[in-house]
Amino acid sequence: MTPENSSRSLISMVRRVVPDLEHASALLENPGDVLVARPERDRRLRSSRAPGPGAAASRPTPSSLDALHAGRRALQKVLRAGENAQLDDAELIGLEAVVVTLGRPAILVQDDHFFPAPHPWEVLEDHRAAIEGILPSVGRIEVSGHPALDWIGTGFLVDTDAVLTNKHVVREFVDWRSGGSWTIDPTMRVRIDFAEEIGTPYTREFPVTSIIGIHSQLDLALLRVAANGASGRLPPPLPLARSSAKLTAGRQVYVVGYPAADSRRNDEGDIQRIFSDIFNVKRLQPGELRSVAPNRDEVAHDCSTLGGNSGSCLVDLESQEVIGVHYRGRYLEANWAVATHLVIEQIFAATRGRR
Repeated sequence: MTPENSSRSLISMVRRVVPDLEHASALLENPGDVLVARPERDRRLRSSRAPGPGAAASRPTPSSLDALHAGRRALQKVLRAGENAQLDDAELIGLEAVVVTLGRPAILVQDDHFFPAPHPWEVLEDHRAAIEGILPSVGRIEVSGHPALDWIGTGFLVDTDAVLTNKHVVREFVDWRSGGSWTIDPTMRVRIDFAEEIGTPYTREFPVTSIIGIHSQLDLALLRVAANGASGRLPPPLPLARSSAKLTAGRQVYVVGYPAADSRRNDEGDIQRIFSDIFNVKRLQPGELRSVAPNRDEVAHDCSTLGGNSGSCLVDLESQEVIGVHYRGRYLEANWAVATHLVIEQIFAATRGRR
């Protein structure tokens, strides 16, 4: 793709996901207010607790503010010239920042509450109670003893002691000496933590005790998790959609997961600026379904995911049912999720057949 085509593609995306560019430009007159907005309850919590991991990074970095200032300049050019607007490199990065901050935000979560939803996502506030019922059941899959990683991806509860994630996540801790059986490498300790959130000074860790099974074709895996841990009992399982009725293009959805700095991107510095250099913590990432595969086994969505979101739940905003499991994506281009309605009976048969 030529730089000109790339610019037009990004401008087209911004006009689609941020319908009111004038309002967005006005909001970004003081971008720091957009980046640091958080619920009043969180201000009170932070004043009474020691800061947890990531608390220092919760303030906007100079580079993230610069990106949004450039984004505002870009919006003003687009308002004047449309898709023919001539944008410099900083303004292109700024438009990406506008997408992730406003159009397809990656909203931070703390103590199972998401930070205020930006325009045009005020609709999330109408569903706050239901969404915040989903958040506690999504965790970060972590591992000790891995030669390169300390955490691998995202998973979520689908039964009282079973977590659904991607097969490619599980591959990282499989014992390949076991003759092809899917068992955990005994030199590694695998766990899932449901409280890896910005500024949260505690954990909610539960050991992953076994691999229940993997799907022969789809990028799905089930893990057995200890129902009790040092942090208490597991959160409740999430409801899975039993039909494809909600798989229609344009439907509002969201992902809950743990976006990580994506080293596969050509310029990781851009990602750091756009995400305010805050990674590896739980985020709420709204968007829309873009398309559905002809056999309805996967869907494309446009939530702002990064590496680390593998295994995230894709939730229908209206019904609050999990309709997919995110498994791959290209930043600001497209993302794909396995549709859960096709495998729900297999999931429940596996979880209930091995106690």
